[in-house]
Amino acid sequence: MGGGFVNTDPRTGVSLPPGLAESAFMPPQDEAQVRRLLAQTLPALKDRPLVRKSLCWFADTSDSDFIVDYVPGTGSSVVLLSGDSGHGFKMFPIVGEWVRDLLQAPDGRQPVARWRWKDPEPEEKGANWGGDVSWRLGESKEFEEIRPSPKSKI
Repeated sequence: MGGGFVNTDPRTGVSLPPGLAESAFMPPQDEAQVRRLLAQTLPALKDRPLVRKSLCWFADTSDSDFIVDYVPGTGSSVVLLSGDSGHGFKMFPIVGEWVRDLLQAPDGRQPVARWRWKDPEPEEKGANWGGDVSWRLGESKEFEEIRPSPKSKI
């Protein structure tokens, strides 16, 4: 609970979420932090078992804005809605309106400038696709650093 985790593909430099089975755990330091929070706010629950522990993967963008735009090179046949930066769940009821506004834009261009597709600068290509997001507290770590060892099936 802090800067979060990235799962950088060494071939592309892009951070991709691992499979559901690989994410079905909670790092011990995060569980300790959750328990401290429970002790302070809901003391009756502080020692209760945590059910369905798993990592939650956010689609952060470097500027923490959404992307609601046509994917470059596809004309107007593919729309991308992404980059929730931790806000997707609360915004879910209205994102359809954002896509509708894009589809109905008279010039075929995303009317909200901050939601347009942003290409990284040439010197950044591959260098920051899994990097830190400035507003997150703490240090980001590679998923590989905290991934539990596979359990024996014996």
